[in-house]
Amino acid sequence: MSTPAKIPEITRFLDAIDAKSGIDLQDAFANEVLEHGGTYPDRKAATEGFCLFELQLHGIYVCGVSEISVITQWADEARAIAHNTPPLRATDGRPDCPYNGQGVA
Repeated sequence: MSTPAKIPEITRFLDAIDAKSGIDLQDAFANEVLEHGGTYPDRKAATEGFCLFELQLHGIYVCGVSEISVITQWADEARAIAHNTPPLRATDGRPDCPYNGQGVA
């Protein structure tokens, strides 16, 4: 899992890939791994019959059945980490609600 020190890197990269898709998105991930370390799916592996793809970048590790699926999983997990805010406990936003957002029993 990511450490708090990596959150700025994760946020910067998420901003950089925000409008990218297709091969541009894949290339952005490959370049980020080259520049900052990690592992990226070998595109050649898909033609050789391998069926597990792994992506590790900025402390986040995911695996899946395709290059694009691991990119999507990584981005989803990165967004969850980068936007980590404590959950609201009450429907009106008060974190100290004794009923945790539920009505009286």
